[in-house]
Amino acid sequence: MSTQGVFDCIVIGRGLMGAAAARHLQQSGWTVLAIGPDEPQPDRLEESTVFASHYDQARVLRQLGQDDDWTWLNTQAMKGFETLQRQSGTQFCHPVGSLYVSPQQDDPYFSQLPSASEQHQIPYTIYEDADALHKAFPSFHFVSSSKGMLEGAPAGHIHPRMLVKAQMKVFTEAGGSIVNNVASSVRSIDKEKVVTCLDGSSYRAKNVLVAAGLFSHFMDLLPGTLDVVLESETIILAEVTPQIADEMKTLPSLLYEIDEPLFNGVYLIRPLQYPDGRYYLKMGCNLEGDQFFTSLDEIKRWFVKGDSEAQHHLLREVLALVMPTLPIVSSRTGRCAIVRTAHRKPFIGQVDDGLFLTMGGNGYGAMCSDGLGFVASTLVQTGRLPEGLDEAAFKIQWV
Repeated sequence: MSTQGVFDCIVIGRGLMGAAAARHLQQSGWTVLAIGPDEPQPDRLEESTVFASHYDQARVLRQLGQDDDWTWLNTQAMKGFETLQRQSGTQFCHPVGSLYVSPQQDDPYFSQLPSASEQHQIPYTIYEDADALHKAFPSFHFVSSSKGMLEGAPAGHIHPRMLVKAQMKVFTEAGGSIVNNVASSVRSIDKEKVVTCLDGSSYRAKNVLVAAGLFSHFMDLLPGTLDVVLESETIILAEVTPQIADEMKTLPSLLYEIDEPLFNGVYLIRPLQYPDGRYYLKMGCNLEGDQFFTSLDEIKRWFVKGDSEAQHHLLREVLALVMPTLPIVSSRTGRCAIVRTAHRKPFIGQVDDGLFLTMGGNGYGAMCSDGLGFVASTLVQTGRLPEGLDEAAFKIQWV
């Protein structure tokens, strides 16, 4: 489709949220242009201006979130996964279940489960102590005060690269247009929005949705400074043999809310085959040594040549605490980043006439990205969030 003329909407960002929003808008009958760079080749990272954390194989997937808003977003996303996989011919969802474990007996997550489960008809199983957890999941080890909850299929994990691929395939087949570029500014001219890219090219639309992740905070896309924290995230990929990977093929994804001085909030996904042909178990957590970014240059340095290896030893120790008997062939670290908003919910709102924003996964954005895309597309088209969501919970906050 031509990139000339005036589009109904330009979506800035072709990551998880942007791809979802673009697809929802295009399938509704609007004309949509999605602007964003392709994934850079590993040996050409230094040439890139922006980066993304969805260049990955695995993210945790669950429906029962931290509260009603997150659960709504998660369930909304999962409603469309089967259809999206069928329409795109791309599998990105792996329903092995999701295990939530907390050593805090008064963890509020457990107290809200009965009502959320009843409202959304999502069954779950409780494990009252560490012994019950170990009996059910002998690969894992948790501290003695732990309590757990297993949410079965369709919870499990998603392949974020494949999810974006599926969204973009359905989007283009519905007539959507793509520009492989980096948007650098948004201007209003004669009741239209003009988006200019780094190479000087420009495109016009009646509306613009900024969905560029942490890079929404930079460039000249918004009229103010968002109240967010931009934080590094370091993960470990532990290589195992194909035999071990096969033995663990039904291992549920894990969210372990342990809180120690040097680390907290562990997440883990079973061994999967990566592009190099090897099998890796992925684990990450918040680390005492995480970095905080205030500029585009700082973010680029982190993604291109950040010293994630400085956390390698600690991550190996954390993994050994959670899976003490895991036979590891080798391991390496990886780098990504998290946007944490002031109220710890995504920002979804109207910034100005014809200008909208969705950003801020707060570490949970991948699993509900299609739900966020649906919400953002509804907002752009109707001026309101879908029924059942409180606009105040997602209000954009500025510094």
